[in-house]
Amino acid sequence: LIAALLGALTALHTRMMLGMARIRKQYQSRWRRQRLGIALETVLYCAICALTSGVFSLFSRCRRPLHESGLTYVRFNCPEGEYNPVASLLVNTSHSSVKLLFSGNNVGEILYRSSALAF
Repeated sequence: LIAALLGALTALHTRMMLGMARIRKQYQSRWRRQRLGIALETVLYCAICALTSGVFSLFSRCRRPLHESGLTYVRFNCPEGEYNPVASLLVNTSHSSVKLLFSGNNVGEILYRSSALAF
């Protein structure tokens, strides 16, 4: 049942992304300087992603590490010796974020609320 539901949602997501790509192509074809427009669109997208990550990271409370796990945490807006769990997931590299989520060495340091907020 879950697989069927997720399969249907994935198909819907793919159709929406293809539709959005078609709209972007039509919009970009109207630009006189297409290369500049595409570069500016990329910069705008990066700025939106950085702003969103920063804002959502501000909603998280600072925490002290429970024990030395050897994993990489991000302080972001926290005092020395503390870390921001949402920033550790969003601002960190993707490799470090996956290690934080699936490591058994940091049990209790990334709570479900932080994971949900980062999602």
